[in-house]
Amino acid sequence: TGEDKYLIALRNPGRSPLLDRDLQALSAIAHIGQETMRVRGEANDLRTEANTDSLTGLFNYRGFQVAIHDVNSRRVEQSGVAVLYLDLDGFKGVNDQYGHEIGNHLLREVGHRLQEAVRPRDTVARVGGDEFVILLRDIKDLAHARQVAHRIVAAASAPVTVGTRVLPMKISDGLKFSDDPTE
Repeated sequence: TGEDKYLIALRNPGRSPLLDRDLQALSAIAHIGQETMRVRGEANDLRTEANTDSLTGLFNYRGFQVAIHDVNSRRVEQSGVAVLYLDLDGFKGVNDQYGHEIGNHLLREVGHRLQEAVRPRDTVARVGGDEFVILLRDIKDLAHARQVAHRIVAAASAPVTVGTRVLPMKISDGLKFSDDPTE
């Protein structure tokens, strides 16, 4: 069920009602439980790592594909979705002129801005070097998708200050809307 359950056994020295074989069995059960919890924790950590972009902390391409599968499996007839694609124009020039550390700072800042600009039910991912996608859930129609997309792009497009440098942001975007649960 995903619930953690614990068994706690206390023993007073010299007054144990348990036989040695009972103590051995309890010790074995405790060890199995401890190992199971450790392995599950490691598996969850690996799953998170496999689906997360290490630079921005956002989903990566694989994590985004999982989110798309999840939204499609739960979609109902009246629920539309949209995918917003964003590309940072001139990003290679930033890396070339200022170095990768500044470029990485820029990517983290854009990722943070996107995460702040979306609604809690939306999914943000960095799917390439300077490419981001956002899965917008519960979208009424194309006009609603455009309205949400415009707000997100505007939030991410503000200039980024790095030290004493102010880097202008230009973002190209594309939007696809669907109200067909089979798409």
